Amino acid sequence: ADATTRTIRVRFDVDNPKGRLKPNEYVEVRLIDQQRPVLSIPLSALTMLDGVRGVFVQRETGYDFVFVETGQEGGGLVEIKQGIKLGEQVVTEGVFDLKNAIMKTSIQGE
Repeated sequence: ADATTRTIRVRFDVDNPKGRLKPNEYVEVRLIDQQRPVLSIPLSALTMLDGVRGVFVQRETGYDFVFVETGQEGGGLVEIKQGIKLGEQVVTEGVFDLKNAIMKTSIQGE
């Protein structure tokens, strides 16, 4: 291990049918010591509203902003620890536009 570069040299076997990996290449690897089922959503679904991180959930009558507690991020996804449940319809596209529409309606209602 090299404390300066925070790297470690490892050797392992990898299937490489398309020949994309070459000998002595450097790669970034994430080692997962245990797998557990988690609820995850695209990072694009997250937004901030009044300083609170959350998501918009589609309901029968419109959309609700729901606070979420997040966990690990990776591959464009984020783990959801609290706030929404499996099966709830989370807005993943057009979040910015929806947020602006809700804020505009809120301001006009004051």
